[in-house]
Amino acid sequence: IIADRPNITFVPGHIIPPLAGRFGATHWITTVHDVAFQKNPELYSHGERFYLRQAFSWALRYATRIIVPSEHVADAVRPQCRHTTSVVVIPHGVQDIFCELSPVQVDTVLKRYQLVPPYFLHVGRVVSKKNLDTLVEAYRLFTQAHPGVLVPLVFAGPVAPYWFTKLTSIIGVRPLGWVSDPDLVALLNGA
Repeated sequence: IIADRPNITFVPGHIIPPLAGRFGATHWITTVHDVAFQKNPELYSHGERFYLRQAFSWALRYATRIIVPSEHVADAVRPQCRHTTSVVVIPHGVQDIFCELSPVQVDTVLKRYQLVPPYFLHVGRVVSKKNLDTLVEAYRLFTQAHPGVLVPLVFAGPVAPYWFTKLTSIIGVRPLGWVSDPDLVALLNGA
């Protein structure tokens, strides 16, 4: 980057190099996925908070364009930018594999996981910073409001040890751990 000085450099994951303004590209584009580290700093380690604050400040300082996945994130980022027009919303894309499946295809995967619709489905890492306490509390309230109706709350994604212990102690909650994309498609179709 220093030797070639490209016109545009895209940094998809957080951090623009520290000397970007002096030695880097003419234009920097980066992605800010969220600003949860500002709203809920207690969910991040000291090192994570430092890294994310630094990455965000460099993005604000050097990026010609900041891509965000939603208007919600844009609303949080724009007030902190020198030029609010530099924030552009580009929603996350979806791979072609994520499509409607036949009932037979869905049933085959659901049987493997011992699931029967209906069920609630959470997809993603199972860690505290994903605000899962709120989801678990909502599920508890749902089960209280509908006694005798068991609609499982299924977690598809890597589960932190603390959360595995917590989730497996709740009746109706099913942490599956990591699942392959083809299985995830079927789980989404079945939910």
